[in-house]
Amino acid sequence: MYEFFGDTYSYLYVRRDSALTKDGLYSVEIEAKDPGRVWITFGRKEKFTASQVASIPKWIREIREFHYLTGLAKWEIYGLGIAGILSGALILLIFL
Repeated sequence: MYEFFGDTYSYLYVRRDSALTKDGLYSVEIEAKDPGRVWITFGRKEKFTASQVASIPKWIREIREFHYLTGLAKWEIYGLGIAGILSGALILLIFL
């Protein structure tokens, strides 16, 4: 499974869809034969409030660190490159 924002790949071992019909506390138990990390997600659709959008860069760093990755995601590199080109073009237009 590819996750665009973190530019990470994960294995999708188990998918279980079910509705939680009762109020209360739920838990998930994981057993594994080998050591490692597990990534658990809940829900079907990501939805962020305006204040949460400001935290996305921090979350991306945390996701990449979890996957043992450093540096920027590909889309961040491309975005910064495009922003740099546009800024350079704007500066040239202003001063020429």
